[in-house]
Amino acid sequence: TMRPTTTTTTTTARPTTTVSRCPTPRVCNCRPTDVLDHYTDANGCATCRCLAGPTTPTVRPTTTTTTTERPTTTTRSTTSRSSSSSRSSSTRSSSSSSTRSSSTSDTTPMSIGDIVNTNPNFSRLRDALRANNLLDALMDPDASYTVFAPDNHAFVNLNDKALTLIAQEPNNMKQILKFHVAVGKYSAAQLGYKRKLRKTLLKHAVLKLKVNSKGAQRVANGRVTNADIHASNGVVHVVNKVLLPKPKFL
Repeated sequence: TMRPTTTTTTTTARPTTTVSRCPTPRVCNCRPTDVLDHYTDANGCATCRCLAGPTTPTVRPTTTTTTTERPTTTTRSTTSRSSSSSRSSSTRSSSSSSTRSSSTSDTTPMSIGDIVNTNPNFSRLRDALRANNLLDALMDPDASYTVFAPDNHAFVNLNDKALTLIAQEPNNMKQILKFHVAVGKYSAAQLGYKRKLRKTLLKHAVLKLKVNSKGAQRVANGRVTNADIHASNGVVHVVNKVLLPKPKFL
């Protein structure tokens, strides 16, 4: 945007034939009150300027008013654009950094406890773990676990045997939940080469493993329906049954 600024007044002279003022001023015929503005050159005295204008070119000081337009706003605009560009660049850099940070944060796996706590398909498992003070253990960042997590359908479809075990002793539910947690991190591929997981949170209890003829991974009395949900402190495999240890471990 161009904004009109300071008006500069300059005096210029148009180059013409050298003339000089007439040495004998006379009264102007058309304007008696004015002195005739005569000019003289090689051809003699010029005609009265009031009547027909001088017959020869004259040199008269002329005042020319020129208005200069300085692009001050443009300069500020440029500065503004530069500043804006700088801020924009800074914002983009900050945004990019934030995006990278966010992206890094998004790709960082949650703990097993967080996965159970936030997945609606594990709401019954979450409630059972919380009631038995086991949920916090699955959030331990220094731990390494493989959890066989029964989904909500598994709890809904508990058989009479499981219900009887739980009803006999309130602490049995806690022991059953511990049976679902093996120490160490084992992917589905690694489980395929094992027959047993000898170390669980339920002391001395062993999880038996088997791959059936259809390639499905079986664990104790359940079957893995969704494998390899990786967490920051281990891995989760979803199972279709609540896994039951032998009564002697309860």
